[in-house]
Amino acid sequence: MWKFGKQRSDGAAQAKNDKPLSQSATARMLDQRKNRLLEFVAGCVTSSELGVEIGPFDRPLLTRPDWNVRYADVSSTSELRRLAENSPLRHADRVVEVDYVLKGISLPQAISGGGVRYIFGSHVYEHIADLLGFLRQLAAEMGPGGAIIGAFPDRRYTYDIDRPRTTLGQFIDRDARSITQPDPQTVFDHFYHFKPVKAGQVWQHGVNHGVARQFSLAHARKMMDTARSSYVDVHCNILTDQEFVDLTETFPDLGINLRLQKMVETARPMNEFHFCLKVV
Repeated sequence: MWKFGKQRSDGAAQAKNDKPLSQSATARMLDQRKNRLLEFVAGCVTSSELGVEIGPFDRPLLTRPDWNVRYADVSSTSELRRLAENSPLRHADRVVEVDYVLKGISLPQAISGGGVRYIFGSHVYEHIADLLGFLRQLAAEMGPGGAIIGAFPDRRYTYDIDRPRTTLGQFIDRDARSITQPDPQTVFDHFYHFKPVKAGQVWQHGVNHGVARQFSLAHARKMMDTARSSYVDVHCNILTDQEFVDLTETFPDLGINLRLQKMVETARPMNEFHFCLKVV
């Protein structure tokens, strides 16, 4: 059983107990984030194995020809380029060539029979409405030795800071219903509890970060109603690093042939943890 050395109930507790980093050290950690994540992936799979990166847009972690990788997104390459052209934060010339356009088809269906050996995603798994079903299907498609790797936001250091954790009962219910988009309650919780807080504010100030909720109750209810008939993109899976570990320990009883092989816990000044699940 994975248990981290520090058992934290919330981000404020860790912010109080951990030794602060200097401003220069914080900047260095943030700058090195991509390299650390790339090293983590390289410690789980080899670059010659066929893999898929989900949702890289214009910032893939795994790049060709260094990695034998394909790209998957809900939008086509041309659609992503149009989005990038209208965003000051994106670069249209860096948009990846999308190999799997996930419209009307799930990723497990898209890669079926293609020999894919691993899936990687950075800040994408929290958006998947039925996470258990998604993981089970991917594991079944890739077979023993396959891997699911990712960077997952820790709810204590993101705008989910005030949202309750996703319970095992919620995960199981979504799986039983095989939902394909966030349900109305999830959408309501996203908007009602949304606080645009940065990880650094929590690490430095704990509960005294001073960030207020962004949306009104009326707006949250409006978005909840919208979600009854339309897709609304929100975080569906709200977890800390330890809560993610605890979830993986239920997989054998839920018919999910995945075991947690490697894990890097959330550490100052970051807002994410890294994981590698292997198919058994």
